[in-house]
Formats: sequence, C-alpha cells, structure tokens
Amino acid sequence: MATGNQVGLIGLGAVGTGLALLLAENGYNLVVADARPVSAFDALLKEGGGRLQWASADELCKRCNVVLTSLPSVAIIDKVAHAHIFPHFKGTWIDTSTTDEDRVKQLGPIAKAKGIDLLESPLTGGSTWCEAAT
Repeated sequence: MATGNQVGLIGLGAVGTGLALLLAENGYNLVVADARPVSAFDALLKEGGGRLQWASADELCKRCNVVLTSLPSVAIIDKVAHAHIFPHFKGTWIDTSTTDEDRVKQLGPIAKAKGIDLLESPLTGGSTWCEAAT
C-alpha cells in the first residue's frame, strides 16, 4: 500500500491534463495514468517539469494515498473504480468528473467498505478554467 503522501491522477483528457499541469505548476508531484499509452503523453510529461510521473492505474492506486479521477462518463468511472481503485487503493479518492452525481454517490458505500473515502467534487468550467487557474 501507499507510503508517504503521494497524489495520483487517473484520466488525462482535456480537464485532467489541465489539472495535472496546474498542480505541477504549484509544486505538487503527481503520479498520472490514462487508458491511452504513455507515448501519447510524452509532451505532457515534459511540460510537467519532472513533477509528473507515469504509472499504470493499478500501480498508481498501490502507491498513492490520494487519487483524483477526471473521467468522461459514469461507465468509465465504474470501470476504473471496480478494475483499479477498489482492488488496489486505500485512502481518499476525489472524483472531479462532471458526470452523474447520483451514480458517483452510489459508489460511496462500496468505497467506504473497502477503506476508501470518496469525495464527489466535480470541476466546472472545463479545461479553460484549469488553464486560467480559476
């Protein structure tokens, strides 16, 4: 399980990428993961100035004690939760996806039973607000 205070981010679409860069610019070191291969993120990792480290979603969940998700649909949130977060993670999961609040809230009791605190915390304003740091 996780050692120290390590933050992870799963989902590097437009908003997730903006969030990762914003956090890196503000001094956070992040472990990042996405369903697409690492080669798709060479420029992002370079732009992160050494503060973004790539890992598989399973490895990220094992190493981190805080995991942020920024995902495009409830179906993908469910998939990531059941395939990666629930089996491999203990800590605080913050879902920043702007999807279906009720479905994410349904995952709360499952998360709690597995030793995970789930916060449903959607970001609004999309990648534009991330880029503007608002």
